[in-house]
Amino acid sequence: MNRNLLLLLVIILGLANTGAGEMTKNDSIKMKAIDEMLKKHPHFTDILSFEESPIKGLYEVVMGDNIIYWSNDGYMIFGEMFSKEGKSISRDKRQKILNMKLSRVPLEKAIKIGSGKNIVVEFVDPDCPFCRTLNDFFEKRNDVTRYVYLFPLTQLHKDSANKVAYILSAKDRVLAHNEVFAGKHDNPKLPKQSEESNKLVNDCLDLARTVGVSGTPVLWVNGTYVNGADMQRIAALLKGEGEVKKL
Repeated sequence: MNRNLLLLLVIILGLANTGAGEMTKNDSIKMKAIDEMLKKHPHFTDILSFEESPIKGLYEVVMGDNIIYWSNDGYMIFGEMFSKEGKSISRDKRQKILNMKLSRVPLEKAIKIGSGKNIVVEFVDPDCPFCRTLNDFFEKRNDVTRYVYLFPLTQLHKDSANKVAYILSAKDRVLAHNEVFAGKHDNPKLPKQSEESNKLVNDCLDLARTVGVSGTPVLWVNGTYVNGADMQRIAALLKGEGEVKKL
C-alpha cells in the first residue's frame, strides 16, 4: 500500500470516528508517525492497521498476519506484548485479525455437514492425513455444524484436485465428501473429472487465497482460529473452554 493511500485511509477512519468531519489530534499524530515510518522503511507493505500501543510512543503495526511494534525513533520490535496482568495483547490482536478473515468467508459456498450447536469452519485437503484425522473426529460427534471448504494442496497431493472436483460436482456433496475422506476412492483412483468441475476447484483455491489460507488443516472453532490438527485445543473449544465467538 503506498503512503498516500494509507494516509487517506487514516483520514477516512478519523472522520468516521469523530462523526463531526474533523480530524482529531490523535489522527494527526498517527498520520505523521505512519509517514515517518514509511519514509524510513519503504519496503513495508500490506499494512492493515497502525495504532498506538498501550506503551506511550510505541505503535502497533499490523502487516498481513504479522504484528510489529515501532517507535518514532525508528526502532522495531518483533515479539509478544503482555499486559501488566500477564495477558498477551499481541495474541488477542492476532485473533481479531483472523476473525476478520473469517468474516470474509461466504458460508453458502461451503459443504454444510451436521446441525450441532458448535460451529466449525474448515479448510481441508482430502488427501491430507491430518484433515482425515479431523474428519474422523467430527464424524463421531453430533454436536457440530461444519462448513467445509476444500483446498487441494496439489504440490503435495497430486490427486487431491481431482477428488475435490468429484466432490463439488456430485449431487450429494456430503456423501461424496465422506466417501473421499474415508479413503474409498484412493484405490482405484477416480477418473479424471470434467473441465466444468475443475473450474469449481479453481473457485476453491481463489477463496482460500482471499482468506489467506496456505496450508491444511485450518479451522475456526466457534470463531476461534486453530492452525493444524490440534485435537486437544479443538476438543476444549467445543466444550466452551476458551474464547467463543458466534458467527
